[in-house]
This record gives sequence, structure tokens and C-alpha cells, in this order.
Amino acid sequence: MGGYSHEQARELAALSRSVGRQVAVLIDRQGRVAMVLVGDTGAITIPELPRARTGTGRLRGLRLLHTHLGPDLLSQEDLMDLLFLRLDGFGVLTVSEWGEPLTFQHAHLLPQPEDGKPYRVHPAQPWDRVDTDVVAQAEALEEEMARAASDARAVAPAR
Repeated sequence: MGGYSHEQARELAALSRSVGRQVAVLIDRQGRVAMVLVGDTGAITIPELPRARTGTGRLRGLRLLHTHLGPDLLSQEDLMDLLFLRLDGFGVLTVSEWGEPLTFQHAHLLPQPEDGKPYRVHPAQPWDRVDTDVVAQAEALEEEMARAASDARAVAPAR
């Protein structure tokens, strides 16, 4: 389910609206919250993350879910964070004026760019209708990235 539980989405939306700020959670592949971040009304600053899983063909093992207090979906800044931090996925949950989750949109990296972009942005959906196994997706992407890196090394000219 989209990388979050219904309870996490409800709590995140209510908290975000009550403090009037964007709120984010970094969630590991076991579904545990690794970090909670509070931003301002328009942005979240992600601190430096541990380098435990970085490397060719590897994703960070964390996905980020954050709120937007308006109707805006994933921003270019969100997509750059996804790319440079090598997150498993990046999702945005829009929040109603009553503090309820509305829509969800997510993106993930690609092993090979498509249409010149190194990531895929999925269409927004009602927050409770999302049906994506983000862990399986991240693991499959890592396998494809490792295979692509291995293929690239195999055809690279010797120095």
C-alpha cells in the first residue's frame, strides 16, 4: 500500500494541519519510522543521512513521505531530493483544511532514464486507493541498477 499505513497517513495529515507545517517521515524497508522531520509551510529540509547503503546499484533503504498543506503535488525540489539522496521512493500526501489526507503521489528512480528523466512520477491518486508494494519495487529497481552497472563495466574499454 503506497509505502504507508492508513494510520500513518491520517496521523501525519492531522499533525501537519495542526502545526501548520509540512511534516515528513523517513520509513525503512521494514515499515519502521527512521526519522520525523518538520518543515515550514512550503518546504522540508532533509538533514544529511547515513551512508550505510550507498553504492552503485544501491538505494538508501529509506522512503520519504511528506505532507503538502495545499493541492500541490511532487515538486522539482522533491524529485531532486529523490535523485541525489537515492531514496527508495518519495511521496507527497496532500492535506485538507480539516487535517485529513486527500491525495497521494509518488516517484521512484529508474535504472535507465526514460524520456530524459532518471525517475518516474506516478499519477496522483486518492490517498486510500494506493496499492504499490514499495519494498518489492525498491528491491527490483536495485537488481536492475546492479545489472545495468555490471553490464556497463563489462563493455567499458580497458584502461
